[in-house]
Amino acid sequence: MKPDIEHIIDKYSSSLFKICLGYSNSIEDAQDLLQEVYINIWKGLDSFKGDSSIKTWLYRITVNTCLLKLRKRTIKTISLDGMDYTWISYNPANNQHADSFEILHQLIQGLPHKDKSIILLYLEGLSHQEIANVVGITPNYVGVKINRIKMNLSKKINHNG
Repeated sequence: MKPDIEHIIDKYSSSLFKICLGYSNSIEDAQDLLQEVYINIWKGLDSFKGDSSIKTWLYRITVNTCLLKLRKRTIKTISLDGMDYTWISYNPANNQHADSFEILHQLIQGLPHKDKSIILLYLEGLSHQEIANVVGITPNYVGVKINRIKMNLSKKINHNG
């Protein structure tokens, strides 16, 4: 049984929004991007055959929508030199760590597109197999990439921190 769009929005909106936010410069941009994702999900829902899990299918649509949007525009980034970095998970209901989230967001923004997709999906709690299904690499290589991305981000934090 295929889920309906209301079920998808209820169950996955927070996770899909976080991925959109990872590809956006602001919450407003992420909300606009999420609307495009919903449109693409709605357009493709009848073609979902169940070959993969609905979650994997939704993340693939989200990442592809974000990447397509990136190709259509240039994203400005800010310099992070001399800033103190702190790791934090983003919780839209909790604004007390907004500055730390912004720093992490900017670090992720500076990653190559495929690395950005991998780390955003990893932060969403997807398994290596699920990430592999979304980005089109092997699960073992997902693990290698995650470790390399973490080391790269840690070096940037330690160098500037």
